Amino acid sequence: MAGIKRSAEDETPSLSKQDASRRFAVPMPKKPKTVYTRFKLILQKAMKAQGKTASTENVKDAWNIVKNRHYSDDFLEENQNHANATAIQAKLQAEKEERDETKDYQKSKKQWCESFNEAAKAHLTWLTMEATNNDIALLEKAISKVESIKDWVASVPRDYLDALAKAKEEVKSLKRSGQQKELVTKLRNASDEELNQHAQEYLIMLENAKELEGLQKEKQAMKEENHSVAMGLESEIAKNLSKQMVYTGSRLKNSGKAISYRRSGVTPATFAEAFDVKEGTKKATLDGDICGYKSLRYGAVLECSTISVKLNGSDLVASAKYFMSR
Repeated sequence: MAGIKRSAEDETPSLSKQDASRRFAVPMPKKPKTVYTRFKLILQKAMKAQGKTASTENVKDAWNIVKNRHYSDDFLEENQNHANATAIQAKLQAEKEERDETKDYQKSKKQWCESFNEAAKAHLTWLTMEATNNDIALLEKAISKVESIKDWVASVPRDYLDALAKAKEEVKSLKRSGQQKELVTKLRNASDEELNQHAQEYLIMLENAKELEGLQKEKQAMKEENHSVAMGLESEIAKNLSKQMVYTGSRLKNSGKAISYRRSGVTPATFAEAFDVKEGTKKATLDGDICGYKSLRYGAVLECSTISVKLNGSDLVASAKYFMSR
């Protein structure tokens, strides 16, 4: 038995059933490798070429020396015999590769979101229009996939949300129809005693349903508030760290200056959604590029290093260093 079906007001899907299903199945582009992962591969290759031991421990030691320092190509040219020249070169190359791939990733992710937006709207609409009691699991699987997507490009609209709401309502309707049919069969064959017991259970169920509805509304309100915070955390961090990036002297070229931003009221669920990590994770990193670049005289700029984000209880701390480079 089918639930809600298409009415005259419903919009015809923009894609065929086959095209919608195919595009709906395309996965989101993978995130670029971290700077450290690239650094490790580059350094190990360089060390092996030099006949040195390229163990994980040696790589970590080299990374710990250079990770919090900012280097430029000019520095390397002027210090070719530097004791850590190989590690510095690996870091510079890893950072460049990461920047280039991140640009490509951001472009690909935007294109994917645009395609998925149309595909999800059409796919959910087709499933909802044709759903029967035998299709509940298929519809629930599609709903779950759409709701699991967190890393969405803000500039791309979510036109599929209306279709998602209708699909969820269709699932509820299908389940209710199945339960009603089962209940009718049960009551038709029930004794007087069983009917009386059912009436008592029904009254208790009504009371529980009212209480549950109140709890669900509270939970939903909290979920929406956490989602709103999560969607704005990255830009909030970038804005506040960027304000602190000011020229204080030539020492910025080599040693840089530490900056940080704190805010309270961040739940583990909000942290996980904001930085696309598993719930319970207390550490994350952001690309310093989100803080932008500040131009100085003679072609110099201020730029931010990788941002470390930590959650302690409900307090979030984002810390980084900014440097002057040319």
